[in-house]
Parts: sequence; structure tokens; C-alpha cells
Amino acid sequence: MKALVIAERADAARELAAGARTMADEVVLVSFGEAPEAVADKVARIAVPEGSVLDDAAETVISVFDAEQPAVVLVEPTRHMKAIAGKLAARIGTSVITDVMSFEGGAKSLYFGGVAERVQKPRGDVAVYTVGA
Repeated sequence: MKALVIAERADAARELAAGARTMADEVVLVSFGEAPEAVADKVARIAVPEGSVLDDAAETVISVFDAEQPAVVLVEPTRHMKAIAGKLAARIGTSVITDVMSFEGGAKSLYFGGVAERVQKPRGDVAVYTVGA
């Protein structure tokens, strides 16, 4: 199985890639700017032109997804990365499971201001999660 990690910051990329390694045999990292060394089997570095926002790179991220065909996508939960995750999920016909805290027995996250916990499963063949690193 293959996992795709999409991260804006190097420290988040490192943590998400380590988590992805427990879920998949191969980890592909999509990085904006500098990527940490030796955390993924492949790294796709995306440069966003000056004056553009990271959201503008969604089509490039989707092309990396199409080329790699991962079974799971882990996304850093920043505003820009969430926008990219939403566009990716819409393109592949699934939904994003947000703010995942644990994967034991399903994707666990809190809601109602942290009062309750919910467990979700992916809608399609590919799972897209935002995960706090």
C-alpha cells in the first residue's frame, strides 16, 4: 500500500511521514519549499510562484496523486492544505475526514467542542485525512 503526505511545514512533513510509514509500505511526500531528508521514499517538491497562494498548487498536487495512486492521503491541517485536500477529494469522489487524532478502530476525532468523539471510515477506496502533526 502507498501513502501520500501533503505538508506545508517541514516539521509536520516529518511527523506525518512517520505516521504514514505505519500505515503503508511506501510513502510519497508532497512538499512546499524545503523537505526534510530521508522521511519518504519519494518527494515531490512544489514551487509556488511569488504572489500566488499555496491553494493554487492544487492541480499539481492532484497530478502527483494521479501518478502515485495512493490508498491513503495524510494532510497537514493548515488553511491552505485543507483547501487542497478538499479539491483532491472532490476530484476523486470521496470526502476528507478532518482533525483525526487516532486511527485505532477507524479515524477518531472530537466534535461538539471536544465533548464527544466520533469514529469515521472513508467513503471511497482512497482515504483522505487531515491529521494534526
